[in-house]
Amino acid sequence: MVENLTDQADDFISRTNRDHVKLEGDNLIWSDMSQEEMATLVDSLLIVGKHEAHVAVAIREVAKAWRYVQVGIITFPRFIKTVRFYGEHGGFVLW
Repeated sequence: MVENLTDQADDFISRTNRDHVKLEGDNLIWSDMSQEEMATLVDSLLIVGKHEAHVAVAIREVAKAWRYVQVGIITFPRFIKTVRFYGEHGGFVLW
């Protein structure tokens, strides 16, 4: 789940920055996170969640909402591209 999220985060950033710079190679922000870094991040969240009820609730809610987050990650960049396309090609008409 975390690896997929990091790839999608970089893809989202690539698609939504004003200069259309694609994150790849040395300029990756999230996707270059190592397994050790991911494990540290997840372990830290779990430790905090054991001691802080509100963090535990937030982690559970994020896990439950993950499918909706994925749908947003898939559709939002396409929505932006659609709006840009119409903006660059005279707007929207029905016929």
